[in-house]
Amino acid sequence: MYFSVIIPTYNPREYLPALLTSLTRNECVKEIEVILSDDCSEESFDDIIDSFKVLNIKTIQNDKHYGFPRNGRENGAKVATGKWICFTDQDDYYVDNAFDKIKSYIEQNNIQNYFTSNFIRHVADTDEYTLYDGFCGWTHGKFYEKSFWDKYELGYDDLQYCEDVNLSTKTGCVLTSNYLEVKKMEEPVYIWNRRADSLSSDINSYFPKSMPDYVKGTIGVIIDYIEDHIYNKDVCDALTLKFIQTIYHIYFYCQNQNIFNDKKAILATAVEIQPIYDRFKKATDIDTNKILERTTTDLMGFYAQTRAEDYNQVTFFEEITFRDWLHTYIE
Repeated sequence: MYFSVIIPTYNPREYLPALLTSLTRNECVKEIEVILSDDCSEESFDDIIDSFKVLNIKTIQNDKHYGFPRNGRENGAKVATGKWICFTDQDDYYVDNAFDKIKSYIEQNNIQNYFTSNFIRHVADTDEYTLYDGFCGWTHGKFYEKSFWDKYELGYDDLQYCEDVNLSTKTGCVLTSNYLEVKKMEEPVYIWNRRADSLSSDINSYFPKSMPDYVKGTIGVIIDYIEDHIYNKDVCDALTLKFIQTIYHIYFYCQNQNIFNDKKAILATAVEIQPIYDRFKKATDIDTNKILERTTTDLMGFYAQTRAEDYNQVTFFEEITFRDWLHTYIE
């Protein structure tokens, strides 16, 4: 098999036919392995599987219901036989000939290890379509060579939230520390359906609940790689910048109105950051002033797109500067 498309499922009857249909619309359909990794659904969908004889579908099941997709993704990756693997949510779909285009891109550009593609967000309530950059931290449009995934033991940490950015952070650290090139396919092939009832759709409550896991899954991962490569200056410098960029990102999200007005949420985030931040300063021998120096206006511009998108979803204050946030809550 050339591709393994891993789909975590739970009660997927409403959405699965559209996704499977999109997979059939490829000339290379016989080279696509579909792995339905089920989270102990309460409804049967065998009849849907039976209606897609053209697809090579394999079904596996979690040992219990987890309520989140990471277990299904990891279990699917373990049994995947394709040269390339990717993860797809059950309510999303691909454009026509998506995998024909992906295969052509891989072969024409001699892609190895990993690459990403731009993708499109579709908001079901408003029928709005927005182009997203493939380098963002979500799982959408990410493709892993199976040998790369296995060699570096990629996967998810034990987090309830932010599993996408956790995997993206880990992948980025592996690529950086091994001097591996990353390419992006500009043409979007993945359609992300943003639904009102998705796990992260209630953005006002999602931020406070997810922040501790976001901290552990990002800067917690980066400091592990920094400590492992502390005597490699090039790698350590690159990972140090990644750490600073990410901690600035955390600062920005702490300006979310639901965190900013909830001192317990801010302190809970600070409690998670502090020991990681202490390890970072000890490992890199970098003081706070140096960190602040590297947080330039260019770095703030790095998040302009993210900030613009998130401001459309929830109010951010940014009443406290990054400097004051560090001094007040972290040190």
